[in-house]
Amino acid sequence: METTTRKTFSHLGFSYFALMVLTQTFSVICMSTVSVLAPQWIKTDWFIWASSYLPMYLVAVPVFMLLLRKIPDNAAPEQHKLSPKTLLTYFILCMGAVYICNIVSVGINAGIALLKGSPVVNPLEMAVTNSGLLYNLLIGCIVAPIGEEFFFRKWLYKKVGRYGERLYVLLGGLLFALMHANLSQLLYAFVLGAVFCYIYAKTGKLWYTIALYIIINLIGTTVGPLLVQNEIGAVVFSCTVIAFMIAASVLFALYSHKATYAAGAESLAHPVKAALCNVGMLSYIILCSLLIVAVFFVPA
Repeated sequence: METTTRKTFSHLGFSYFALMVLTQTFSVICMSTVSVLAPQWIKTDWFIWASSYLPMYLVAVPVFMLLLRKIPDNAAPEQHKLSPKTLLTYFILCMGAVYICNIVSVGINAGIALLKGSPVVNPLEMAVTNSGLLYNLLIGCIVAPIGEEFFFRKWLYKKVGRYGERLYVLLGGLLFALMHANLSQLLYAFVLGAVFCYIYAKTGKLWYTIALYIIINLIGTTVGPLLVQNEIGAVVFSCTVIAFMIAASVLFALYSHKATYAAGAESLAHPVKAALCNVGMLSYIILCSLLIVAVFFVPA
């Protein structure tokens, strides 16, 4: 059984590997082609998003879906409603976690910058800064949240839910974090990915996590940058960030021990080893790790 399970996870890993490698490869092809045939497009406020998401959705996602079909599905989680209070609690926890993890990431990047003698690029910040408001809203706050919640929440559960919620949550957080392929987003993407997986496993309703993702990205890519453009707005935003971090810390201390994880229909003696120690998953992890390291050498 362990051998069959490891093969299942390996195939799953290769599916995510294909999603990443095809997206990156065709993104490079797209940028190289445009730089030759229509170089004026490179400086437009839509190109940086289009060069990533068109290759993903037109090429990588169809292949990814075909590969996933070879892994048997398990039943979707039972559907349950979240109260407005509980949903608000998750929102505060997520926002606080984003800012706390971001501070840690900034510190790590600062250390790396000192070692290499130049700043470390934040790809998300670059995309938001170089894109217009419309495209940040369309891609960053609608297309990305909806698509990624299917990739890393719903479809992942269909393939690994049988092995229990704990493994699903940890694996979902890891796969989601590595997909961002940069150190600036790695930590908070892991936390958000894990929390979103937990919410989906407990509710069976994807719209909860999509809504949270949209609001979080809206604040990060649109509301925040607009507020900090003037002194008063910057003060308001800074105070809000501090309030989120304090509230999230308090909520985590109060409620984290109450988290429960249902066992799956199939138990594994060594679930983490079975999930990660296989060729497919290791290929995905190594690819994403190499992309993370490559970002260090991108000129600021």
